[in-house]
Amino acid sequence: MTMGLFYADCLASLALALFLPLLALEGSAKNFPGNQSPDILDSTNILRIRVDISEADVARLNGASRSRLQGGPYVRPSGTATVREGNRVYTNVSIHLKGTSSFRPIGHKPALTLNFSKFAPEQTFHGLRQISLNNSAQDPTYLSERICRELFEAAGVPVPRTTYAVLTLNGRNQGLYVLAEAYDKRFLRRYFNDVTGNLYEGGVLTDVSERMDVNSGSDPKDQSDLKTFLSAVTHATQSKQLDKLTAVLDVERFTSMIAMEIMLCHCDSYAMNRNNYRLYHDRDSDRMIFMPHGMDRTFGIGNRCPVDIPLWPALKGSVASALLATAEGNERYLSRLAELNATLFDLERIEQRALTLTEQIRPVLEEVAPAARPRHEAEVHRLLENIAARKFFVSRALTECGRRLAFDTTGCAKLDNWSATPRQTNPTSEGSFPGDDRPALRLVSSPEAGTVSWRAKAILLPGRYRFEGRVKTRGVPEHPDYGARLMMSGRPVKPSLNGDGDWEQLWCSFTVRGSPAELEFICELKSPEGEAWFDLDSLLVRCR
Repeated sequence: MTMGLFYADCLASLALALFLPLLALEGSAKNFPGNQSPDILDSTNILRIRVDISEADVARLNGASRSRLQGGPYVRPSGTATVREGNRVYTNVSIHLKGTSSFRPIGHKPALTLNFSKFAPEQTFHGLRQISLNNSAQDPTYLSERICRELFEAAGVPVPRTTYAVLTLNGRNQGLYVLAEAYDKRFLRRYFNDVTGNLYEGGVLTDVSERMDVNSGSDPKDQSDLKTFLSAVTHATQSKQLDKLTAVLDVERFTSMIAMEIMLCHCDSYAMNRNNYRLYHDRDSDRMIFMPHGMDRTFGIGNRCPVDIPLWPALKGSVASALLATAEGNERYLSRLAELNATLFDLERIEQRALTLTEQIRPVLEEVAPAARPRHEAEVHRLLENIAARKFFVSRALTECGRRLAFDTTGCAKLDNWSATPRQTNPTSEGSFPGDDRPALRLVSSPEAGTVSWRAKAILLPGRYRFEGRVKTRGVPEHPDYGARLMMSGRPVKPSLNGDGDWEQLWCSFTVRGSPAELEFICELKSPEGEAWFDLDSLLVRCR
């Protein structure tokens, strides 16, 4: 599989003047005076950071590590460290081990969080109060975190920026790390005028309805904003309407985030796993803003999830589920996904960005492991193949979605393009019941015909639906095997209608899962005699 072969088959990407690092400046970040990113986050230089921890703190941190690795309670003890970078020396730096699947004890390339201001309020690292040193234990390319964060930024989704660093820990070279800025007020100022709102941290595999820590905010004990938000999520889930949710959630940004998560195969994300996210209350708009985290296993890295996951995968995040359970939410998502696929998912530019970063980091990788080059080249090649395969899959799936059934603002879609079955021998026509002017599909049966029907096909997006319509019969024997009925892809809607009754509503509830599906809707009369009429205007598919 090559980039060229896939690229030739994909939807044409819109031309972009500049790529990801410059696109980020045109995304959702606000260039407020004095709030630009620190120089280290814009530089192509790889930082050299030395961290020294006392033996007592190493023992304390590793003691917690052993407990955690053996299934003990999760604890986050901190120690203090001295940090050196260039001519700068930072003392009393708070340090703790970080990560879940990437968690490693000291001595095995640990991931670290360094807080420079906790014990020394005026101390910062190149203007940053806190940084994370991610060990890329799950990403042998060291590219996923950087490239995906740049893509999220370009899509208008707030996300901390990254750079590269080499870590020496207690005199031992640990190799390359991805350095990330923290979710803090300095980060928030790049996107928001008011940074006094609560910044909630989603726990490991926990949803917004569960306990969430507050990382910052002028009054962290007041979590009425979260209660209001949860109430709106519950209303959207139960009513299948977004009116109350859009009043408290930045739906545009949230839709962009879940579209990016699914497009990039970020399976360990909020939408698909209730993981790796932050939630901020922007007081200016009085809306909640979701922000992604932990993007070291995208595009099938580590076989976390395949590159052909459907555009509507199983969702665990309650807010994502509430959004995509509505017709409006589905249309918003599909429209945004198509836009991002055309503008940002540009294979040539992503490949060039990956190769540029690879040239930057490869000499550093070879410092620790001189024979690392062939393996790293193979991993990068695999990543690029996966990216190309994902582009191909998404583009093809979006093309199929273009023929989907269109719903109105009430969540209803009228079926049309009805046609008679080819095997039918008896006359079947559109008409109206005698004395009733409403347009109808008429079926006339006979012993020779046995079963006659009208049929229509339509593509539906994943979701819950109801196929319904009004039916009337005349002269159909009252027998359990005979009658007029609605059917959908071979499944009966309700017991058949027979005799000479009045108009009666028939319906069937069904679910489309995983990906768009083409379904056949059937108006059928099974009888040796008699007639049936199906009220044409009432034959609808309704979102549930």
